[in-house]
Amino acid sequence: MFSSCCPRNAQCIYIAPYLYPNGSVLLIYKARSNEHSGGMFEGVAFAENWNASYTKLTPDKPLDLPSECEDAGIYRTRGGVFRMLTHCGCSGQYMWSLDGMHWTRSTPEQPWCSNISYTDGTTGSVATRQRPKWLVDEKTG
Repeated sequence: MFSSCCPRNAQCIYIAPYLYPNGSVLLIYKARSNEHSGGMFEGVAFAENWNASYTKLTPDKPLDLPSECEDAGIYRTRGGVFRMLTHCGCSGQYMWSLDGMHWTRSTPEQPWCSNISYTDGTTGSVATRQRPKWLVDEKTG
C-alpha cells in the first residue's frame, strides 16, 4: 500500500511515520531511482490509517535536501510544528513544517563526525552517523 506513493521506476526506503491521534499517518520517505544511480530524494505521503493506501503529497523532489540526506526522524511539537532531522553523510540537517508537506531548513547542514566530546573529557571523530532520533521531554515538549 505504501508503494502507491512511490514514483514510478523508484524504490521507497527509509520511512519515518508520524501517527496522528485519529490514526491517520504522515510519512516521510526516501525514494531511490531504479534508472539513475545516485538519484535519491525525500518525499511526503499520507494515509487515513497505517494499513490504507498512501497518497503522495509532494512532487518528485519535494524537500530542499541534497540527495545524500536520509533517515529522517520526525515529531510534532505541542504547538503543532513538525520537526525533522536527517543525516547527510557526516552532517545533519534540521527542518520544520507547519503542515508536514512544506519544509524549511532551520540551519545550514551541521557537521557531526568530528570534534565529538565524550563524557571522560576526550574528543574524537567517527566515519559516519546513522538514523538520527529525537529525544523529547514529555513535560516540556
